[in-house]
Amino acid sequence: MPAEPNRQEQGDGANVRLFVVYGSLAEVASRLASPQVVMPWIYTLIGGPLFLFGLLVPSVRLGNIAAQLAALPILEATQVRKWITVAASLTMAALLALVCVAVLELPTALATAFFFLCTLCFGGCNGVIQLTSQDVMAKTVPLGRIATLVSVQSSLGGALTLALTASLMLIDHDPQSAHRHLLLIVVAAGVWIAAALTFSFVKEQPDKVVTKPSLWQQARRGMKLVRRVRWFRRYIIARMLFLSVGLATPFYSIHAATLYQGAAHSLTIFVIAVGVANMLSGLVWRRVLDRDPRYVLVLVSAVAAAAGALAISEGKVPRTNIPYLYAVVLFLLALSEQGLTQSSKTYVALIAPSRERPMYLAVNNILLSTLAVGVSGILGAVAHMTHIVWALCILVAVTLIAGVNALFMEPAPRP
Repeated sequence: MPAEPNRQEQGDGANVRLFVVYGSLAEVASRLASPQVVMPWIYTLIGGPLFLFGLLVPSVRLGNIAAQLAALPILEATQVRKWITVAASLTMAALLALVCVAVLELPTALATAFFFLCTLCFGGCNGVIQLTSQDVMAKTVPLGRIATLVSVQSSLGGALTLALTASLMLIDHDPQSAHRHLLLIVVAAGVWIAAALTFSFVKEQPDKVVTKPSLWQQARRGMKLVRRVRWFRRYIIARMLFLSVGLATPFYSIHAATLYQGAAHSLTIFVIAVGVANMLSGLVWRRVLDRDPRYVLVLVSAVAAAAGALAISEGKVPRTNIPYLYAVVLFLLALSEQGLTQSSKTYVALIAPSRERPMYLAVNNILLSTLAVGVSGILGAVAHMTHIVWALCILVAVTLIAGVNALFMEPAPRP
């Protein structure tokens, strides 16, 4: 009789280890090819028109929305869902390789169009990966180990990011080298392939096949969840307010560019700052995450607001040629983003019913992505018509409101 529980525990342990490796590799790949930090510099290599630059983040968000709308019916009608994550990870690698080809081989106009098509697909793949990997994790990993798991993923991913970035600095000594930017993309593609291979070994029990509903039926079901399920409604409101954290980095990058003429050549410093934040995030958030994911959100609000205050005050202090102070700003922002991601994953995994978890995840991601497009546009208009500092002030104010609101979310059950 004891042999069956032992086999189950061994299977759970193997899945935990696989998720640690996959999550760490996905974290590295996402940072090395970040649409918010790295892709803007890739766009400068193409030499496309600056007025199209504002489409970068919205194109990623729109791809995220479209992919999750299309993927949810497929997900619920699929017995073994891990292969969807594997396919999306491999597609990410292929898209990154195609971006490098476009930069090196295509004329400016064609490369620009190809670049935005790829960013749209990046968003789609990210949306599918978020939806499917979280669902498979909640199915295959004991609930009591999820909080620790997501913390370890971030810390190990940050350490690997630092190691790879340092290696690239040794390979290419010129800090202004365009080849280093492309090398980041190539390495990210290779890491996505390794992540896909790792995820393919996850042991997932087949689900019962569900008749594939229409997108309209799925949308109606999702809206009913928001209206009827109290904890989910409060969670959605909280996550909407915390868009002030999730959308902040591009606006701070623009602010850095207005202060430092050499900011465009400091990509390696920014990637290192983000990598350090990811590496430390598990240590910073893990213990609080085990107690209550809501407390992490409150602390995230404080850290992100501190980053905003530092960035706003930065224009009033003496500056050097290299934006070290802005590296601190990006460090705090990355730390707060990791806290937001880890607490959200843990909260939904603990509180959502297992059968409807894909629906909860998809509704949350689609609503947030839709709102993010509009919010990015409004903040961009504010920055264009006034000054980027006013957009930062709005972000800080909403972040503080989000922290207070997090206290009113319903507590998740303790595993």
